[in-house]
Amino acid sequence: RYLYNKIEELSSSHNPIDKVKLEKIKRELDAVKVFISGGDKITADEVIRWQKAFNTPIINGYGNNEVVGAAIVSPLLANKPGSIGVPMRGNIVKAYDKVTNAILPDGERGEILIHTPNMFKEYLHNPEATAENKSTIDGKEWVRTGDLGYIDSDGYGFLNGRSKRLIIDGTGYKISPENAENVIQKLEYVNKCVVVGAKLSEHNTVPMAIIELKDELNYKKYIKILNLLVVMLFISVVH
Repeated sequence: RYLYNKIEELSSSHNPIDKVKLEKIKRELDAVKVFISGGDKITADEVIRWQKAFNTPIINGYGNNEVVGAAIVSPLLANKPGSIGVPMRGNIVKAYDKVTNAILPDGERGEILIHTPNMFKEYLHNPEATAENKSTIDGKEWVRTGDLGYIDSDGYGFLNGRSKRLIIDGTGYKISPENAENVIQKLEYVNKCVVVGAKLSEHNTVPMAIIELKDELNYKKYIKILNLLVVMLFISVVH
């Protein structure tokens, strides 16, 4: 993101020194064969824009400590923008419904599970945490990642939230903060956005959006629009 924003900044500058800096960056990018992304979400729109700006493929990888690093990787020549990729050889990745304790069909959203020979054995002296993050389903041991997503018909995985981040109000109504963030982040006058749960009472939590506007925009001009948008958004964006 930093590199893309820097290129955009230098490209719009009329300063001759900035033009020299831009050409230097472009020459150095010619030596880059591929960008690998992991550890943070990257949207399909970002992948498409960045690949075009860098003239370089961008691939995603996904995994955690419990499966000893990357378990899912995007193929270099068959990447689906927005996807975390396909399971590496020997791994199985599925979505799971914790209410019915069943593996879900492809295309249905649930908690992402990983079955792999590289699976951790246990958390040392912590059987409760081990039982919470490791399950046996259909005769196989699975690591429960805590991430929400689905597997498409081609075997590519897509993430769209954290199960522990779901905001549940007093009526049991579930709101996905990631869905809300994705909508707000697309607004041209929003620089950054994060959505969190704000506790009103012991049994009632509501979503709260923390938004940073772009520096060049007038705060007062857009704050009323943002307030209205956030209210409408949380009426419609649900899990």
